[in-house]
Amino acid sequence: MLNLEEFAEINGEKIYFFVQRKRIKNLNLKVNVDKTVTLSIPMRLSMDVAKDFVRKKSGWIKKQQNFYERVLKEKEGKIIQELYPEIKNSFNQEIQDISFDQPFQLKTTFNKDSSLNLGGFKIDIQDDCLHLNREEVSIQENKVCNDVISPKLQGHYDIELYYDHHVFEIYINGGEYVMSQVVYDLNDQVIIQNTEYKVYVRSL
Repeated sequence: MLNLEEFAEINGEKIYFFVQRKRIKNLNLKVNVDKTVTLSIPMRLSMDVAKDFVRKKSGWIKKQQNFYERVLKEKEGKIIQELYPEIKNSFNQEIQDISFDQPFQLKTTFNKDSSLNLGGFKIDIQDDCLHLNREEVSIQENKVCNDVISPKLQGHYDIELYYDHHVFEIYINGGEYVMSQVVYDLNDQVIIQNTEYKVYVRSL
């Protein structure tokens, strides 16, 4: 059905969202790449219940909206992308062990033999391209691409990776390229091979 724009108010702040009524049993909330919010609801669910659901998820919505925010800059004649400075600079506490219970930033420089396995989400170099594989942590559908590669990187593999709430964003070579992947059901396994790295979380 046609999307309708509504809003839920919490502490004087309005959270706008688009409503889709579908033949479903549960409510499904999505923050889109452009930071708009879409809520799919059962056909006969009251709007009051829908708004209450959005209020309860307001913290999660804000985190997702902030996570996608990028800044475009020009560097050496190229347009590059960076994470919004307030978010990037908030990752300032270095840690030793990666946990998927909290957002983190990972910085590393790959060589052709380097690889990451982050809970089943795998990253390596293939034919001078950064290769992402999420087959173990994604839905298995014919139309879903679980195996993707970057353009050729000319042997330069600086990586700045962010993880937050089932989303990985990977900034390559200072933001010359950015790759994003949504993942599900990450396991606890972390395997990092043939590369030095540093991991940071947000300080409290």
